[in-house]
Amino acid sequence: MKLTLEPTDKVRKLNGEDVREWRGVDEEGVEVIAYIAAVSAQTHDEAVQKRYSEALMDRGFARLPAIDLRYIL
Repeated sequence: MKLTLEPTDKVRKLNGEDVREWRGVDEEGVEVIAYIAAVSAQTHDEAVQKRYSEALMDRGFARLPAIDLRYIL
């Protein structure tokens, strides 16, 4: 399954965590809502991470520490 998502300005509490509501469609055009607590670019390229972080900040995302999931066993 593939999804195309866009963030909204809605923030909700889910399991005690602030999550942002994202809306979009799947590959068949079915509308979906996703609740996402964190977004992190998965790259070691600092320039890409900086651009990605700035793009998120421009969309109103608070700067939160993110964990690179590649380091979790």
